[in-house]
Parts: sequence; C-alpha cells; structure tokens
Amino acid sequence: MTKMKKEKAGFWCPGDVDEGIKTLIERGTYQDRSKAIVGLLRNSLQANKQLPGDLQKRVDTLASYLQRDSDVIIRQCVEGILEMIDAAEPIIPLVVEEVRLRQEHSQKPPKR
Repeated sequence: MTKMKKEKAGFWCPGDVDEGIKTLIERGTYQDRSKAIVGLLRNSLQANKQLPGDLQKRVDTLASYLQRDSDVIIRQCVEGILEMIDAAEPIIPLVVEEVRLRQEHSQKPPKR
C-alpha cells in the first residue's frame, strides 16, 4: 500500500508521487511543484490526445473570450485549483476573477 502524505489544506498526495515531483524539480525538469503538476497533467492529457469534447469546447470558448491559447487556460485553471488548496483562507482563482471583471465591464457573459 502506498504511503499518503497530507499537505496543508487537506490535500492528500501518494508518497511516491510526491517524491517523484520533488525529484523532477531537483533535476531541473520543472521550476516548482505547481509547474511540475501542471506539466504532468498536460503530458497526461496529450497522451490521451485531448479533453472530452464538451469540456474542450468550453475551454476553447474561454480561451477565445480571454484571448489566450487553450493550453494557457488549462494551466491557469489547474494553478487556480492548487492555489485554492494551498491557501490558508478561501480565495477565488485569478482566471475566475478575470472572467467576472470582464463580464461586469462588458455586461456580456462568454457564450457556451
């Protein structure tokens, strides 16, 4: 059975995965834990070729609305989730705040 390690805010990570991430950072493959997790997720998604169709459509719509690549949107969403997990107090991810501010400014929500 894999040993589990508890991070702050209750995030559980299998010990072997946590050690693997630390090794990748130490070797210089990734700059920090967040970038390592995003990179590993991105590689996994690419290995599976893509997100499910409906989810990819939503990501593409959001990418168009925010004028960014889909990969950047995925990275920002994952980073936002990790920030929420690691934060001592409840926070709203920056990508969500940006969408809210744009909606308030333009009074138009992104189309689904």
